[in-house]
Amino acid sequence: MAYKMLGDYEQSLKLFYECQEFDPMSFAIHYEIIDLFYKQDNMEKMFNAIRKAYEFTYTHIHMATLLVFQSHYFISKQNYQTAKACLAMSLQYDNSVKNANSVAGDIPSVANKVQADALQPVGEMNRYSELEN
Repeated sequence: MAYKMLGDYEQSLKLFYECQEFDPMSFAIHYEIIDLFYKQDNMEKMFNAIRKAYEFTYTHIHMATLLVFQSHYFISKQNYQTAKACLAMSLQYDNSVKNANSVAGDIPSVANKVQADALQPVGEMNRYSELEN
């Protein structure tokens, strides 16, 4: 964690991957790896890490967290409808104040780029998931 807080993301990734060897099912480790790729603006590696983390997602809060990260991937690809759907679905999985505040900052910027209803493109997101598998 110290390397991450100091901004040494490469060293931090190396250590989290070593941790993952000892505990490959830890969602916390998957989360840290995803977050590091996000901080590096490496959306492709982040998306691949998200896909792996879905295997170890056991709670609705984990699912909501992955969907928020996934929305950032789709924003980077300028697929705003799917990003909006991810954000809306994250609220379905976790409607806590913390998640709502996190998502509230993203929804207006994405909503301005899309005219469709937030839940309409869910089929599109599922299609992306199937293509990646």
